[in-house]
Amino acid sequence: DVRFGIKTGANEFFYLTEAEINRRKIEKEFWMHKDGKGDWMPNYVIKSPRECKSIIVNPKDLKYRVLMIHKDKGDLKGTNILKYILEGERKGFHKRPTCDSRGKWYELEEIKDVLLSRRFIDKEFSFYINPEKIFVGDTFFVIQPTVALDIKLIAAYLNSTLSSFFLEI
Repeated sequence: DVRFGIKTGANEFFYLTEAEINRRKIEKEFWMHKDGKGDWMPNYVIKSPRECKSIIVNPKDLKYRVLMIHKDKGDLKGTNILKYILEGERKGFHKRPTCDSRGKWYELEEIKDVLLSRRFIDKEFSFYINPEKIFVGDTFFVIQPTVALDIKLIAAYLNSTLSSFFLEI
């Protein structure tokens, strides 16, 4: 199965650096999530292939965090994230077509998977392994194999000269 990464409709609203998050005092539950062990982990997001230093995605190379807000505004009273949402509305983000098409304009679908493909071909066409299942922006396609196969083997084939040849054809 192949699908787009996260389509925010307003990257400047949803993708923030930790410095910006700290400056705005956004509560951690909106830019972090709990991993399988119950530890808080930042919502790293791969915004561009230029951030990937190798075919294995490393969170340390990623500059941005994605906001994941899964609550109604009424449940956000007294929070800094509500102030940020209202600021976004003053800037008209909620009226953009992609944002306006969602039930809550500020609620994104969580898209992350282990195999990624560049959406746009430039000088190279690469496939990336995302072992930590970091959130993926819409400059990528997210690939979910429908049968149990070794992801490293799939990535090796997809990054091979033969695969590049078939893509060119």
